[in-house]
Amino acid sequence: MTAVLGRDCLSAWKAACHQIINDGGESWNLIVSIENAATHSDAWLIDYDPQKVDSKSKRIRDVVNWIFPIKLSKRTHSRTELYETYLATHDSAKQRGRLDNRWGTYFERLIRFEEKNVNQLEDAIQRIAIWKRRKAAFVFHLSDPAVDAPKWMGGPCWQFGELAWRENDVLDLVVVYRNHDYFGRAFGNFISLCALLRFICDASGKTPGKLICHSIHADFGGKQGKLTKLMA
Repeated sequence: MTAVLGRDCLSAWKAACHQIINDGGESWNLIVSIENAATHSDAWLIDYDPQKVDSKSKRIRDVVNWIFPIKLSKRTHSRTELYETYLATHDSAKQRGRLDNRWGTYFERLIRFEEKNVNQLEDAIQRIAIWKRRKAAFVFHLSDPAVDAPKWMGGPCWQFGELAWRENDVLDLVVVYRNHDYFGRAFGNFISLCALLRFICDASGKTPGKLICHSIHADFGGKQGKLTKLMA
């Protein structure tokens, strides 16, 4: 198990990439801690888009939207409007066969999980807003054994997330990935997970703290040269 620290998404991602390179191209049980999840720069979405060095990669904006639709959240006027607008767009894309993942998106699973259509995100926000501080973590489930057959590729990689409520009303978000692509996915994941934490904190009156990511297996798909160019 290896721990990597960074003050923000960018520095943490770069430090993790260097660690994976030093480990020979893959790392097991890599723990990445982003100390300040509140820090964000729109320039990151342009300067560190994998499509700059690999035309076949997904746009970083698409990777971000799978977890949290940042632009849509700014255009909508309430959480209810955000959820309804997102799901309408998601379902339309699914009907037209235009979803990137057959199983859906992470944000869909956060706001409409399993057959009961549980809105895990809203449930957490409402409870955290009115509860006194709890020492146990609040858990989100992103993988469903009832519908997600075991796969080494093609299934959800983000398995679950936990909100840790610290002193002074600070919330940390802890996430676990079964497999993590640090060339095409991880930086976009970090950006969107931090945005998700900020959204939860804004809605519940709390302060965003750290993002802590446990990547069970981390690599860059054999694209070390392109990764090095992207990080430059």
